[in-house]
Amino acid sequence: MFAALSLATPLTSTAQEENEVEKLRVGVYIEDVYNIDYTSSTYEVVFFIWVNSKKELFDIEHYIDVIGSTELAYSLAYEDTLENGVFHVERKVTAKILNKFDVNHFPFDKANLTLKLEFVKDDAEHCVIEFDRKESRLTPDYVGADRNKFEESYEINRKYYSSNYGNHDLGVNTRYPELVIKLDLQRDQWNIFAKLFITLFIAFILASSSILLPLEMSEEKFGLIVGSLFTSIGNKYITDELLPMSSNFNLSDRIHMLTFIFITLMAIFAVAEQRYKIQLSRRSDFMIFVGSFVMYFIFVSLACITRFD
Repeated sequence: MFAALSLATPLTSTAQEENEVEKLRVGVYIEDVYNIDYTSSTYEVVFFIWVNSKKELFDIEHYIDVIGSTELAYSLAYEDTLENGVFHVERKVTAKILNKFDVNHFPFDKANLTLKLEFVKDDAEHCVIEFDRKESRLTPDYVGADRNKFEESYEINRKYYSSNYGNHDLGVNTRYPELVIKLDLQRDQWNIFAKLFITLFIAFILASSSILLPLEMSEEKFGLIVGSLFTSIGNKYITDELLPMSSNFNLSDRIHMLTFIFITLMAIFAVAEQRYKIQLSRRSDFMIFVGSFVMYFIFVSLACITRFD
């Protein structure tokens, strides 16, 4: 009888440990977010993470999965037992993370950055995480200096996997606790817009100014138009390098296409004027110049309004 009780006691203790729910208090302090790359759909982040547990020292490097990370490095390891008996572990993390961007509205959009931290030591039935919101900081210091703004939020989810990856001990409907941090970056939109398209707009103005030249200066007319066309094409190559290839027409594509169409129409007008010796008055030339400028401005404004987020 005594032997049976002795054997049952450790078995009962082991079962209780297996059913015990581990509670983790997790904090994140984001130091820097940089190198947001639309073409490769990645961004880089540096942050501190800490985990407090009453059960044991939590192994951050082995049991936290930074979802979508292509590069990951840990440093400044610190582990301690606090005065209240809580086990404290913290790490500095540098990561490069895959992130989907919607560039259809660029630059009138928000760069939606997502940092997902999945806790994979135990499933969601045996591990509960609590976010240390008071001590955490999700907005980097530098953001206000360059007129960028972050809208921050977080949520704690249960990440569901439809597969057990061949580990039949996990059973079905496996879920793991996950901390999701969302950062919506609002940029200085008009400043970026000017940097992207100022060369394009100057090219259009030069091309449209060819209308003001008299019929005798046909070479100068075609020189302005062809030079503006090549400038516009060069600007298209530059902006395309900043954005990923997409089957949709984004704002940059629309503005460039409008510019190409207007410059082409000016070239057709110059050819017709030269071929049929159309001699217009200065007033007519000026009215055509102003009309083309106004029409171009209206179409570009409509393109911006329809793509404005």
